[in-house]
Amino acid sequence: MHANLQLIGLPTFTEVEQDFARRIQNATGLEEKGVAGEIEPLEASKARDLDTYIGQASTDVAEVTLITPTVGLSVTT
Repeated sequence: MHANLQLIGLPTFTEVEQDFARRIQNATGLEEKGVAGEIEPLEASKARDLDTYIGQASTDVAEVTLITPTVGLSVTT
């Protein structure tokens, strides 16, 4: 997956879109750094700190992992 992401490359964002992202970050108390502009290395799953973990939606992916390896992907859209 990582090799394919590098092959495809990242989307580009206009300065208007970057400004919009920074305003959302500011409004939610996050560091104003705009949209990420680099592909980060693929990492193995890490145990989550349950005191700070917010959570995600449930999926049926566990059923699939009995048959084939899986990988999760988060990208800026």
